Amino acid sequence: DGSPSNTRLTKSTMTPKSTAVPSNKGTIEKRPATNDRIKMATNSAITTKEMETLSSWPLTICATMLDSTSIKPPTRGNGAFGFFENLTIGGFWAKTETEGLEGDDDSYQGRFDYFADRYGARFEYLKVGDNFNPEVGFIQRDNFKRSFASLRFSPRPKDFLGVRKFTWQADLEHLENGGGALETRVHVGKFTTEFNTSDTINVEATRDYEMITRSFQVAGGATVPAGSYSFDDIQLSYTFGAQRRVAGTLGTQIGDFWNGTIRSISYTAARIAVLKQFSVEPTIQRSRVELPTGNFTTVLLRTRTDYAFSPRMFMSALVQYSSADRSFSSNVRYRWEYKLGSELFVVYTDDRDTLGSGYPSLRNRAFVIKVTRFFRV
Repeated sequence: DGSPSNTRLTKSTMTPKSTAVPSNKGTIEKRPATNDRIKMATNSAITTKEMETLSSWPLTICATMLDSTSIKPPTRGNGAFGFFENLTIGGFWAKTETEGLEGDDDSYQGRFDYFADRYGARFEYLKVGDNFNPEVGFIQRDNFKRSFASLRFSPRPKDFLGVRKFTWQADLEHLENGGGALETRVHVGKFTTEFNTSDTINVEATRDYEMITRSFQVAGGATVPAGSYSFDDIQLSYTFGAQRRVAGTLGTQIGDFWNGTIRSISYTAARIAVLKQFSVEPTIQRSRVELPTGNFTTVLLRTRTDYAFSPRMFMSALVQYSSADRSFSSNVRYRWEYKLGSELFVVYTDDRDTLGSGYPSLRNRAFVIKVTRFFRV
């Protein structure tokens, strides 16, 4: 629908194969090179066979056939086992054979997830070899090992100041390269109070360690030199229940940011019900970052409106200003289901540059009409 995602200032994994850039959504992101899944392209034929090994234990076997005869197809398989209602165990293993690449050419992952109401636990381990080369697609990063653990305790007190549930949670992520050197370590502690009104208060403390092998630019000309960094921050937020006429999350972040500091305040995931069929969803975020190489402030302003003419016809509009790239963008969409399963879409979108003087200059613009028709045969 054209609406940007992610309105928080994030400290994702920074690695030698990563790039830290201001995102085009107006926030500052450190784009991670790690990923807990291997992304494959679709230019291959994949045959999948699911077998019910037990009543609730599906085992999936995949075979991939490539068009080219110059490379061998990867061997891979994955499985998911549901032992009880709240317990799942899964994983995958894949191996490739590429001419000129010998050894360390596999990837595998194991997952354990227990998600009961009062207790929760999750453990993951992912390994991607240096010579793992799926050929038909890409991997965001190779030659690393990632471990993740999470424990949760969520009691429900009886008649305690209108509290429905408390949640304590601890997360640990550990990432090292193929040589065994630590590149990322993240410790997160969370405490959440959920009230009977569905309002929640959340406190989250993070301790982060990152090792980068080359300097990178964050925003506003400020750079972070290569080296090892340990930094902490704390985030506090209050979320109004979705049933309220005015909902959303008020949040603030304060702490270290690489070798500097960060101060942020935001109002996100907001929704104001003006009428039953008309709502406004504003987003406001302001972040101040101070680094030895320079200081900068980012501002993100966004508003989305939705109006429903009927259950089958509505119009939505989105406007956004981002100080990170000095852009002003808009998107308007009309949808009409004129017949069951058949729809008409009319979409207009543009993006403008506010760096110059006067009215913002046009970067790009598009006008699209799409019609679908459902036929019964």
